[in-house]
Amino acid sequence: MPAEGLTWVPRQDILTYEEIARIVRIMAPMGVRKVRISGGEPTLRADLITLVEHIANIPGIEDIAMTTNGHTLAKLAPDLANAGLNRVNVSIDAIDPIIFRRLTRGGNVDRVLEGIEMARQVGIKPIKLNIF
Repeated sequence: MPAEGLTWVPRQDILTYEEIARIVRIMAPMGVRKVRISGGEPTLRADLITLVEHIANIPGIEDIAMTTNGHTLAKLAPDLANAGLNRVNVSIDAIDPIIFRRLTRGGNVDRVLEGIEMARQVGIKPIKLNIF
């Protein structure tokens, strides 16, 4: 998290879920089999579960992955897995809570670890860690 905070991109300047799904539908017959959802932080977008469902239902798509900071993963993992998310990369900058909080400007490493465990419990695999 930058010290100065984030500048949010206006909604009209980012792809809609319909546009993302359309791109994947066009690319799947060309051989695209894997899709990675990344960001910023993809879990900040409303209806992420719906996007994963749309992509999972596109013929030819065999794998959907997501890169996340993991802060809301414990809550979202069951629904993401049911929607079709196969695997996840979680960014974890430190294991020490104080260092993690400082590096992430207020993040909670315990929430991230809970998210990783929940992803494991609901069968999202592999789980890969992006280490600082």
